[in-house]
Amino acid sequence: MKKRVQSIIRQLLSEPSWISSKELARRLHLSRRALMYALDEADAVLLAEGLSRVERLSGRGVRIAEPERARVAALLERGADDELALDLTDVGSRRLFLAFTILCVDARSTVERLAERAQVSPRTVSGDMGAIRRMLADQDLELVFDKQRGYRIVGNVFILRNQLLADLRERCSMNTCREVVSTLRGLFALAGRTFEAFDVASLAELSRTLDEVLPNHYERSVRWTILLQLVLLAVELDAPRDYGLNEADRAYVEKGASFELARFLRSSAERYLGVALSPDEDYYLATLLQSFPTVSAGGEGQIYPFELEVMAQRLIVAVSEGYDFDFQADKELFAIVVGHMIPLVYRLRFNAQISNPLVEGIVTKYERLHAAVRESLGELEGYAGARVSDDECAFFTLYFASSIEKLANARQGRARVVVVCNAGNAVSRLLQYKLLNAFSLDVVATTSADDLPRILAEEPRVDLVVSVVDVDPAACGSVPMLRVSALVTDDDYKRLSRYLGRRVFALADEREAPDDGLLDLLAPACFEVREGVDDMDALIERAGELLFGAGLCDEEYPRQMISAAHCFGPLTTILIAPGIIMPHAGISEHVLGTGFSFVRVRRPVTVNGKEVTCALALCTTDKKLNQHAIQQLGILLSHSDFTNRVKRVGSYEEFARLVTDCLSEAERK
Repeated sequence: MKKRVQSIIRQLLSEPSWISSKELARRLHLSRRALMYALDEADAVLLAEGLSRVERLSGRGVRIAEPERARVAALLERGADDELALDLTDVGSRRLFLAFTILCVDARSTVERLAERAQVSPRTVSGDMGAIRRMLADQDLELVFDKQRGYRIVGNVFILRNQLLADLRERCSMNTCREVVSTLRGLFALAGRTFEAFDVASLAELSRTLDEVLPNHYERSVRWTILLQLVLLAVELDAPRDYGLNEADRAYVEKGASFELARFLRSSAERYLGVALSPDEDYYLATLLQSFPTVSAGGEGQIYPFELEVMAQRLIVAVSEGYDFDFQADKELFAIVVGHMIPLVYRLRFNAQISNPLVEGIVTKYERLHAAVRESLGELEGYAGARVSDDECAFFTLYFASSIEKLANARQGRARVVVVCNAGNAVSRLLQYKLLNAFSLDVVATTSADDLPRILAEEPRVDLVVSVVDVDPAACGSVPMLRVSALVTDDDYKRLSRYLGRRVFALADEREAPDDGLLDLLAPACFEVREGVDDMDALIERAGELLFGAGLCDEEYPRQMISAAHCFGPLTTILIAPGIIMPHAGISEHVLGTGFSFVRVRRPVTVNGKEVTCALALCTTDKKLNQHAIQQLGILLSHSDFTNRVKRVGSYEEFARLVTDCLSEAERK
């Protein structure tokens, strides 16, 4: 089977349904015509095996027929060989080969040796190395050169391995154990070495072990990522061992259950792959395991990062203020932002951000909105410890841009608009086109300022008057009027969006009653102010005891909260605002109801240089039940007056007044 056919079938199998021909061609770096030829070749292979052709449907794309996907996958596995599909005339593939050789294969990576293996001139290799050095520098990695040993890469092993793995997955076929081994053999052969570390059977045994150990905790994609990370550990010869962890970080990692699991995985890799790994790898593997969200059956034991929900709501508030548009009116935007934010945090921590082919068009079309989103991502970047790329930022921009359009379309009936223009038909047509292109509305009439009162009297309903000339407000009666430029400037669009957003917000409130808010879920019995506690664990434990005392959880849940707080390394990762932590242990069988507890200590607890005075603990039976409360909390934590005053409250009544006042002020804004 030709490599091009293998690549097409593999891409089609990776998609659960249709994929457009344009997107498929982009992924395979083929022209549309070349893709058509390749699809015909794939059809020939499938038909020869008694299978159906690749399905094609105008407007939807192409796909493998669902009933035959398993048989096609088996055909792909049977057709794989040991030939490495890596074209060294391609700059990106060649640089991947060079980086892999330096890290995993060749202890003497001189320019001359690399040039010989890459079949290019030493000058070309030197140019590639300059580009690799610049690329690595962006990831805080260093490419150093020694006359005797040649090149080597120095830096944080987390970033280094994930960078290499991402490049390998993009350039090589690594979707089965056989393809992984074939890829490694091919890369070693290009470097003039024989790959003897392990074979397909050994890797398959390790893969089955992962499936047995992690079936109820991680999705298949996560287990495959862990397997590939173990493979990289097994083939590295002289890789650096800089984990970026201090002694305090190591102590926190050791407390988590994933540390024991990491030790087991390391010993399994040593057994099946025939390698000797350093015990230091346990910290790397444990941190990697902790970074992935769990998906336990029925939600038992799931650690759901509710603090990210708070950040999502604060992001919406910040973008609303930065762009001057009420995005909180979109009831679905919160879930969309959270859904992208949670996996993004893990991608940020392990340098695996995804690309966005539309980024340039998005930034150009939504320049002001994109700038507002970028400005509002600071808290998320601080939490994850990395900068959100423009590609990932553009995804958020699209969500907010779609929200503007959705809010306009969500109204009960399209907005009915009268356009006032005294400069002739050309100007009025231009204005109508711009309004209709940007908003969901009906232009019911175009008129002069003098004739406006008559039009308003004759039309049964007019929601807005948009005028390019000065109009006497009395002529509009009770109908709102906006004065805009005939060319419709950014400021005009902003004011139109604000008007439509407020209208939709009112209608949405009429249609849907809100869920319980923060005060509904935080009873007086779950509020406490005390002098102090010994440490962070004691503060979390006390917050959990209040939940237990209120009958919201059993006595095991507070211990789960402490364990979960240690799960992601330094305890300050659960810091949701200066001095305020939000401990929780996700949806668990030990939770009996949904609610919050609040503990304030007059004597702050110091952890990793951060002072903590308040713990707002959460337990929930269903994450959707507390969504309104989480959104309110996000609004409160965006309010500087709240975060300053909450650290001084002395009673539940004072706390309740503070919450009510800040929420009321935010609503007025």
